[in-house]
Formats: sequence, structure tokens, C-alpha cells
Amino acid sequence: MSDTATASEIRILSRLATNVVVEIYKRLMGRGPTGVRITVVDNIMYLDIKGALTPLERYLLRSDPGNEFIVKSVRDQIIDNEGKYFIANLRRITGKSDLFYKSHKLDFDFENDRLIGFAIFNQPLDC
Repeated sequence: MSDTATASEIRILSRLATNVVVEIYKRLMGRGPTGVRITVVDNIMYLDIKGALTPLERYLLRSDPGNEFIVKSVRDQIIDNEGKYFIANLRRITGKSDLFYKSHKLDFDFENDRLIGFAIFNQPLDC
């Protein structure tokens, strides 16, 4: 946590970012995930989404484990496109118009129906 952010501010930021993730899921997948946990530490955001797979994705994975590539490819494209929307909302929430990803990585834990990842930003995530 940065020197200027309080624990309360970080909790608020995490809650607001969680709301954005749920909204994206509902808009694109037709339903929200079963759980989202976002943890912010200084300029790093950790993300854990439970219930991340759609019924169609679960079917594809059950019918042929080789379909992981298809699911990942489609989701990577969605994540790349929606990343712009997510960043725009983080800029609005934090009031930092110059906020951007330095690096980010998201990956599936297909067996446990989770999407787990992190993002490193160019500056601390405080409000």
C-alpha cells in the first residue's frame, strides 16, 4: 500500500473494481461470476474470479480437454478488448487520468472454474 492510501481507501477501491468486473461479466456472459476477490497492494492488483466459465465453455472442456485452447483464445480476445473499459473505470474511480497497465497476466484454472491474475500499474492504486 502506498504512503498516501489508507486501508479504508484500498478496500473501497477493491470493492468498486470488483463491481466493474461483475458488470463486465454480466454484460458479456449473461451472468456474473459466483465470486470475485480483488486485492490491491501499492501498484499491483490481484484478481481471483470464481465461477468464471460459462455453461458453453464448461461443455466444451468436458467434451474434449483439447478445447482449452479455444476457450483461452476467445477469452484472451475478450480480456484484451474489455481491458480498455476496465482501465477507463479505474481512472474514473482513482481520479488518475494517466493510469495504465505496465504488465498483466490472467490465466484459467479450468478444473476449479477460476480465472486468476494480476496487473502491474504505472503508479499506486489509491483514491
